[in-house]
Amino acid sequence: HFPGHGSSYRDSLRGGVDISASWAPQELETFRILVREGFAESIMSAHVYHPDFSDSDERPASLSKKSAMILREQLGFKGPIITDDLQMGAISARYSEEVAAIDALAAGNDILLFSMYEQPSPALPLRLRDILATALNNRTINREEFVISRKRIDRFRTQLR
Repeated sequence: HFPGHGSSYRDSLRGGVDISASWAPQELETFRILVREGFAESIMSAHVYHPDFSDSDERPASLSKKSAMILREQLGFKGPIITDDLQMGAISARYSEEVAAIDALAAGNDILLFSMYEQPSPALPLRLRDILATALNNRTINREEFVISRKRIDRFRTQLR
């Protein structure tokens, strides 16, 4: 859970989590080592707020470009970034599923997680596919970044085989 969820006092399943006072730079070192040593095939973005990793007040790192840029540029992470469940309270209390999906991709996440644990919705994947296709067509999501993201996912899938 990038940038670190271990020092949080709340669970993002229930609502927003602010780690500004509890997070320590040493938590970043764990990710740095895992990436450097090749042990991080994928990394999950956390629904936590910290000004160093969030684009604006109360916006979680999982929906913030700043967080993905730190992973990619400062830590050199090349694999896919996977969101934590976008139906958790930290997200669903403030964003619709559609907005969360668009914002998550626009922020630099590659794989979006929707668990549907409370309300199974077989139509959700197709609905989100159509919404994301529209966002790509109207350039809400950067097409070049999307193509790069797709290549990361393809490499990841090949590694899993």
